[in-house]
Amino acid sequence: MSIPGPARRVLHVCWCCDDADEVEDLMVAGLGLRPVMRTDGRPADGAVLGFAGRTIRSVGDFVTDARGPRVAPMIEIQAWIDPPPRGRPGDDPFAVGIRALGVTVADVDAAAAGLVARGGRVASRDESTGRTVVVEPGGVTLDLDPPAASGTRETRLAHLRVTVTDLAASRSFAERLGFVVIGDDPVDDGRSVGVPGPVRGRRLRLRVAEEPFELHLHAWADPPATGRHPAPANQRGLYRAALRVDDLDAALAAVTAAGVAVTRGPLSVPMPGTGLPDLRVAFVTDPDGVPYEFVERPAAVFR
Repeated sequence: MSIPGPARRVLHVCWCCDDADEVEDLMVAGLGLRPVMRTDGRPADGAVLGFAGRTIRSVGDFVTDARGPRVAPMIEIQAWIDPPPRGRPGDDPFAVGIRALGVTVADVDAAAAGLVARGGRVASRDESTGRTVVVEPGGVTLDLDPPAASGTRETRLAHLRVTVTDLAASRSFAERLGFVVIGDDPVDDGRSVGVPGPVRGRRLRLRVAEEPFELHLHAWADPPATGRHPAPANQRGLYRAALRVDDLDAALAAVTAAGVAVTRGPLSVPMPGTGLPDLRVAFVTDPDGVPYEFVERPAAVFR
């Protein structure tokens, strides 16, 4: 029997943008999430996010669902100041990388209408599952699912949808981090990912020990997946996921022994304006370039 990897819960998903207030309004007023904390945007060492040798500035605005940050994951809305954000989120579900954030809502039609009223557009509706895929005004894709999927009528952050090149390789990587497969399904209806018509692919559903938030890995045969997850940390859109570990040094030793290369770290990250102490973090990267951040946060913090 294999030893599970060190990740214990999903702490947050990073959403890079120009204006934190705009995205916060979309998530809070539009979908019923709630703000938690915000960094103050002071200059920081760029080495943490891959900008070695230079100072960077960004604001990190954290929002979560009604369960609160001790239970639920958060969205880190990262508004880049210097360097400025670049590119635009792609809405092609077959492009490799993080493709969508999943949210369960009490009323999918009302939530979708609210996002459309704020400048978004409906990409698809899947009557068989109740899912509506919406592209918000900045180009990020949201999978809106009915409450039956979560067992509650509260808005909840539910999943991260990632397109991969090699499902076996991506599964192996995720399992070495600490994810466990809880579902393996064929995908034949493009409406589930925002496109009309038939498709041919496979979806693995995975989760870590302490959090029902799921990682959905999609592999595509027709049409095939293409490209690679964007490399710069200031790329607009959904960029990385952060995972809680009890002990960062032990976590890095475990994943290194399992064949996962550490991209950056350990590093100390200040959280000015939030009241949190400096955090110890490190980064690993999946086979398609998606970054995962290990954050040392003992379990006692969440009791």
